[in-house]
Amino acid sequence: MTHCVGYEAGLEKLASTASSVQGMQKELEDLKPNLIKAQEDTDRLVLRIEKDSAEAEETRKIVAREEAQVNQAAMASKKIRDECER
Repeated sequence: MTHCVGYEAGLEKLASTASSVQGMQKELEDLKPNLIKAQEDTDRLVLRIEKDSAEAEETRKIVAREEAQVNQAAMASKKIRDECER
């Protein structure tokens, strides 16, 4: 008799688990469109970041060149000023 009770309890647990799994599967199916959209949004954002990063790097190079030119001009101006002050 106790085997029957244990068997019935096991069957009830299996049925309960199967029901829970079905509920989770339904929930996942309901979330699938949101997950797909989130992935698409993420892909677009990654592409945008890559593009912006490339543009920022190009701007950094331009600024570095201009800074070097300005520093050279400043050094030349200082040299001329120093010569004039002698």
